[in-house]
Amino acid sequence: MAASPRKVKERRAPSTTTVGANVYRLRVLQLPKLSQEGLAARSGISVETIRLLEQSRDGDKPQLNPRLDTLDRLAQALDVEPYILLTPTPSKTTGQPRHLSLVGGTGDALPQRT
Repeated sequence: MAASPRKVKERRAPSTTTVGANVYRLRVLQLPKLSQEGLAARSGISVETIRLLEQSRDGDKPQLNPRLDTLDRLAQALDVEPYILLTPTPSKTTGQPRHLSLVGGTGDALPQRT
């Protein structure tokens, strides 16, 4: 008798919408605000890539699947841990990413890179 196939729980990667929304929010929360060009200069990632990634947060633009090294370079440039870029957004009550809502909505209270 043949064994029945096991159901495997599908693990889904964070959506590009999440990453794009977080990059945008973190970029504009910088004091002073960081332009796309400024983020590109800090991270070594092209302005076009940053623009496409941020535009994908609307859900109607083509999805961009950033590589791990791209996520790491963006996180370094934004001075946060990479997992922050993958954290789902937004909070229903504040409209801010959950990790920002929990710390009062200020960019300076984000978990810093160590």
